[in-house]
Amino acid sequence: MVDRFHIEKRDYLRMYIETPVTYTIKGENNMTHIGISQDFSATGLYMVSDFAPNPGDEIEFELNPNNKKLTPFIAKATVLSCTPDKDNINTFHIRSKLLP
Repeated sequence: MVDRFHIEKRDYLRMYIETPVTYTIKGENNMTHIGISQDFSATGLYMVSDFAPNPGDEIEFELNPNNKKLTPFIAKATVLSCTPDKDNINTFHIRSKLLP
């Protein structure tokens, strides 16, 4: 569960967005993986997925808002960490940093 009363110490606002994410890993023959975003900022993305990329992997992802008025957001990022969920070994918490 996300603490909605977190005091932000970053330069950029963190947005708590739960929306589908599709992503591919560079060099993986365009195999698509699915995740759910948890939060997003101007510098990074935190999502959960049933696939575990390696730290250092470059990913291209698309946030797919469930709103017809918003277009998908496409970006590239580097995976910073990927940790298994403590309650579900088939779920991974992925933190990544956006690439320029």
